[in-house]
Amino acid sequence: MSTKSGILALLSALLLMVGCTGADKVKALKAPSELPGQVYDTATGRPLSTQQLITLLKDTDYLLLGEKHDDPIHHDLQYQIVQALIEAGKKPAVVFEMFNREDSGVIATAARNSPANPDPIAKAVNWEDSGWPDWQWYRPIVAAALKAKLPIVAGNIARPRLQLMAFGQGSDLLTPRMLQTYGLLQSLPDAQSEHLQGILASAHGSGEKMAPWMLQGFLKAQRLRDASMADSMITRNSGQGAILITGQIHARNDFGVPYYLRYREPGARIASLAFIESNSFKATQSDSKLKTTHDYVWVLPNSQGLRTAQK
Repeated sequence: MSTKSGILALLSALLLMVGCTGADKVKALKAPSELPGQVYDTATGRPLSTQQLITLLKDTDYLLLGEKHDDPIHHDLQYQIVQALIEAGKKPAVVFEMFNREDSGVIATAARNSPANPDPIAKAVNWEDSGWPDWQWYRPIVAAALKAKLPIVAGNIARPRLQLMAFGQGSDLLTPRMLQTYGLLQSLPDAQSEHLQGILASAHGSGEKMAPWMLQGFLKAQRLRDASMADSMITRNSGQGAILITGQIHARNDFGVPYYLRYREPGARIASLAFIESNSFKATQSDSKLKTTHDYVWVLPNSQGLRTAQK
């Protein structure tokens, strides 16, 4: 295998690995009364009722719901939140990391031609071969958005373009003005950049030290994805805000999508909620890592603990 072919394969795997750690498949809950776990405000460590959470989230301009892609409980809770906000009178755009912006046209056509059925959207984007988890886990969110006539928005960049970025050619895909608008001409602060590079190197998973040029390529690709999702949220916000369905890493306040939202709209009200698992989480625990990564955490009973959100 050539060096270039090997890197392409690694990048393809990485794009699905980051923010997607393992979880046992469990049956998704179906009613708000069955919602598991406990929500916490990370700034204070105080628990919130689900109603308090929805009241707080209703006032945001941009809401990020950080999942582990392969945990259906996370997707069910995302659906419950989206539906609750709709019932509370909010009409946000719903942006998906799982949809590539190159497919925006076919998504719009499928939604227009089948406004009561989300499945044509999955067919239009070739979901079955996309590498994302079971469509049935995401389907209720898309169905709720369709029923409420909310914009269904693609936020991601297709993998071939990201692969070009990894080989140092990504800047050719964006004009200097777009790079400036996205916030990609300025470097991440050193601490955030080093932390993100550590996550990307870990997601490589080979146990070998990644070549610096390769790591820089992954970093550029990751930043482009985050900036692209932020752009989709901003450009499709018609005054009712936008919700992003995404992985936990992309939802991080310190270097994820919120970083680029703040760059472009410093005064925006942004909230990041991560679904995490822990049997040992303490409400009184002062955790600076959680305070900087997400505004709220929904703690679910599982022995994996806080490590996913705290990476």
